Amino acid sequence: MMLPFALTRRGWAFVIAAAGLWVCSRVVGLGDLRYLAALLLAMVLVALPSSLVLSALARFDLRLSVPSPTPTVGEPSTFVLVVGHRFPVTLPVRVVWETAAETTGQTATKSAERTNVSLVVPRASEVVVRTGLVAHNRGPQRVGVTALVVPDPLGLVARRLRHNTSAELLVLPRLLETLPDELDAMTRAEAGATLRGRSADSGGTVGAVREYRTGDSMRQVHWKQSARQGELLVKVHDTGDAAQRSILLVTDPAAYSDGAEFETAVSATAAVAARWLDNGQPVQLHLGDRHPNLCTRRSEMLRHLATAHITLAPAKAAGTPAEPMLSTLGGQGSADVVVSGTVSRQLARQLESTRSSGTLLTTCPTAEYVGSAGWSQVMISSPVPAGSRGVKVGDHG
Repeated sequence: MMLPFALTRRGWAFVIAAAGLWVCSRVVGLGDLRYLAALLLAMVLVALPSSLVLSALARFDLRLSVPSPTPTVGEPSTFVLVVGHRFPVTLPVRVVWETAAETTGQTATKSAERTNVSLVVPRASEVVVRTGLVAHNRGPQRVGVTALVVPDPLGLVARRLRHNTSAELLVLPRLLETLPDELDAMTRAEAGATLRGRSADSGGTVGAVREYRTGDSMRQVHWKQSARQGELLVKVHDTGDAAQRSILLVTDPAAYSDGAEFETAVSATAAVAARWLDNGQPVQLHLGDRHPNLCTRRSEMLRHLATAHITLAPAKAAGTPAEPMLSTLGGQGSADVVVSGTVSRQLARQLESTRSSGTLLTTCPTAEYVGSAGWSQVMISSPVPAGSRGVKVGDHG
């Protein structure tokens, strides 16, 4: 258990000096040195209640905000902390930051990192601290202040004030920068077919909405939905030609050799789904054994993929057949695109049993699928590296 008080370096120097003076007084027989040692110890003892009274009178106030709570992997996210007090004297303080993240990938784990920032808060005023967090992993993350360390006026003792001021953010996956030529040609052809079946302005009833993209006509903006959601949304007119698409991300641990392969699979899934959504086609997103999600907006799809991770199946008795990887497809029977690391025998059998056609994306360069002519395999050779989190603190004033 961490004590609320602690000696500073100066406080320890006073204690050591007092002990040295007391030893010298016994060796040389000079009693005045003992009075000097007692004075140093008395100053340390007085500093204890001084730190308690000072922190109580200051009445520190902390406010934390985050302008963009959904950054993409690799993009910086800024947190703004305002520290203020009501004491009529300038006070030095030390802020203890904690960054907690739930790492997604082959396993879902939690980790935390701490860092300290020293500040000087003007008398009865506030100071603003901007903390930059660059996340290299998907998933939920939390940045907050766990404690505020306040020294006494002499700098001998510091009191640790516990705080629980935090802000949440969800790190979204990064889209694969370039799709393979075969897949890129397929999605572009689908886009042309969809646009030919839809008039430029009305041509049908309004179905879904999507985010505004550069080049969209302002006449297509759905102003009521944009006002509710707080962002520009474009109307997508449903003429029956914007067929629903389906994509499955395999989360079987046997399908991936490392976290980089799985991150590439997530990025590829996001890129394909984003292309469909930009074409005005709803996407049925299947993530392993999760319940499927029907997505009509890119942000909605990215939020689901942000928490995707390898599914560790429970141990089964010998001879018990494994649950199908494609079981979440239900009555649909198959997906337009299946994304996996490698092609296991189980996945190959299930693709054959669907008795339909589609595209199989694999992130493992050695994965080969020889099966029904209805399934075409496309390999992705540009992995997305699985990095680590980093925290950069600065620009306070």
